Amino acid sequence: MAANDDLPEHSRSGIGFLFGALQADAIPGPVLVELMATLGFTEPTTRQLLARMLRQRHLTRRRAGRVSVYRLAGDYLERWSRLRYGDAPPSWAGTFHVVIHDITERDRMTRERLLGAAARAGFGQARPGLLIGLTEPDFVDQWTAGDASDPPLIEKGTLHLTPDAARRMAATAWLLPARAADLRRASADLERLIDRVDQAATGGTAALQLMFEAGTIAGSPRYSVPALPTELLPTDWPAPAVQELLYTAIGRLTPAVGEYLYHRLAASPHARLVEGGWWPPIATTAG
Repeated sequence: MAANDDLPEHSRSGIGFLFGALQADAIPGPVLVELMATLGFTEPTTRQLLARMLRQRHLTRRRAGRVSVYRLAGDYLERWSRLRYGDAPPSWAGTFHVVIHDITERDRMTRERLLGAAARAGFGQARPGLLIGLTEPDFVDQWTAGDASDPPLIEKGTLHLTPDAARRMAATAWLLPARAADLRRASADLERLIDRVDQAATGGTAALQLMFEAGTIAGSPRYSVPALPTELLPTDWPAPAVQELLYTAIGRLTPAVGEYLYHRLAASPHARLVEGGWWPPIATTAG
């Protein structure tokens, strides 16, 4: 597997994957560097990635002597929790939270800042100037438009709709037809990956790489849509099928991956700094 220095998003997903594979709350940096190398990422790439994720508040860090110990944080932790445990659809009371603004394309920088903050909060654009979401848009209170002498209009409120109108608006705001197509492609890719697992004996290194590939296939299309109420989704929404196929792939690969990770951790002088998951009880018993 070639090094993936030119794939920062792909490498970032590797960090979350390793937390999931170890079911860990905290992992020391040397262990992350070593296991990321198994996934094909060089040590400089991993160290640069950890520094960037700290700046973006996707990780937190504490020091244990000269070793940094990392935890997932913020919206990155939320994304990986969704992939690992599945979506818990929020309830639907018939009302969207909305943000109305009059920022035009001529002020692209200001507009992109607002849309980026909205997307991180799970809001979608139902039409130019109208953002909809399922939670209070706190990002509006925290967001500033700069020092413009003529600040744009940015207001928040609620919008009550009939069920049919709400489904149509959700489909537009979160591009659900396109996301459904992405999810169906992910299902087909996962089925092919499971066939590969079934057709050949898979050693530890290959099993870890295949499990990472499965998580990447399943995760990429799902991250672009927040968890939505069932009432707003198409009747044939394919996300549950993707989740089931991911669980199948993980189940087939877990014995080989678990054995591989056990031996890697048993040989690491930093494994005692892993917190949470299956390793600390094993290490305590073995010690």
